[in-house]
Amino acid sequence: MNRADLTPHGAVHLTVLGPDGKRTAERSGTNTVVGGGRSLLAQLLTGAATHPQFKATIGIEGAPTLPDLTKLLQPDGIQPQPVTEVQAKDGTISLKATFPAADKDRQIAETGLMLACTIDANLSETLYNRALVQPALPLRSGEVLTLTWTLSFTAPGAS
Repeated sequence: MNRADLTPHGAVHLTVLGPDGKRTAERSGTNTVVGGGRSLLAQLLTGAATHPQFKATIGIEGAPTLPDLTKLLQPDGIQPQPVTEVQAKDGTISLKATFPAADKDRQIAETGLMLACTIDANLSETLYNRALVQPALPLRSGEVLTLTWTLSFTAPGAS
């Protein structure tokens, strides 16, 4: 086993549904695990952190991901949404979250997962990972966005 085998890899799939329930747009992207997320995950694996909770977050800023990000660059007033579905199979975890109908038109350019854990009886929350959405995903007023994150703890290309 080498370091690549222990590195989490992931992708996100975004699906937009119109008010009539029909799909209006889709995008996929590859995530980057940021420093705070990597650190909090390590604390979970060693037992120093407990009670993990993920929330999905989206924003409109398409700037490159910096390793020390703790939140998205420009969430534009969009509140993070709890992950409502989690599935695990063969070293891969799938997390799903749905945002309420959009209150205005936006171009979604970034997504992320916030990770909250308890450490020494205190809640610690940080950005776990971030994915750029390129080209930006149009989200119109009244449309609903669902994110499905896939996190894998196997080497890329491994079967």
